[in-house]
Amino acid sequence: RAIRLAIEAIEGEAGVPDLSAERSRLLRCFEAAIYSAIGPEGYPAEDIGYGTLMVARLGRLASCLRRAGLHDAYVANPRLMRFGRAMLHFVQPWGQFLSNTGDHGDDFGCRDLVLGHLARINDDPTLTWLMLTLSYPCLDPEHRQTRIGELARETELAPEMQVPTTAATLIALADAPRPVHPAAVMPPLPTAFMDSDRGIVSFRSGWDAQDTFVYFDGSQRPTSAQGHAHDSGGNFCLSARGEYFAVAPGRYGIEQDQHNLMLVDGKSGRSTDGEWRASYYHARLTEYQPGPLCDFATV
Repeated sequence: RAIRLAIEAIEGEAGVPDLSAERSRLLRCFEAAIYSAIGPEGYPAEDIGYGTLMVARLGRLASCLRRAGLHDAYVANPRLMRFGRAMLHFVQPWGQFLSNTGDHGDDFGCRDLVLGHLARINDDPTLTWLMLTLSYPCLDPEHRQTRIGELARETELAPEMQVPTTAATLIALADAPRPVHPAAVMPPLPTAFMDSDRGIVSFRSGWDAQDTFVYFDGSQRPTSAQGHAHDSGGNFCLSARGEYFAVAPGRYGIEQDQHNLMLVDGKSGRSTDGEWRASYYHARLTEYQPGPLCDFATV
């Protein structure tokens, strides 16, 4: 990033040589970063939390380059274009929170510009809704309004709708379409999602607050996102009728037996003693099939 800023600062000054080759190399590195950080259907390689923040930062760079007329990563890389809709498939039925799929939390830092930009480019008002229904950090409803001002520096625009108090928010809201709840979109949005690279799926009975939502983790993070690996193949989270029923443990789920999954004789195998390491037990999503009666996936 420092090299990119340096090139933009000095390019065109007297005595500075042609830097087009350096700019071209940086753009290739940028495209490679997008490719490794986002799956083919738009799901972040490092899951919700770490992954959403990394994609948001890449999205800010993409927005700057696009506005400057230098490069349009949104057009060049469909993965970035699909990111917003992928995140929509992991929002809780009642909004407000994403579902925790990784080892950080259900938060989405720096969400404003990337979701606002994707909402405008895709003409997708549900992404504006997603930007406004979420908050950072994600807070329980009892402490939501009292702690937003203290920790997150977010401003409430309407009941259950808030934005970060940043310049990026002003830019995003100026361009984004007016928010529309996913349940009000016609034709109806798909209720099933899969990212084949990450091996993760989500299903929901509908887009209303009382509907049932489940995500099913069918694999591990790719090698580009190792480090904070979990043996989470087969883990699921379930929400229904406005309540959590099975919740992901986040960073406390290093050990396999801390997940919502089946174990052989109640054992998870070799313990990690609570330490981070590469995954011992790799999983594979073997089948995924949405259906009119039942959605189906196996790992």
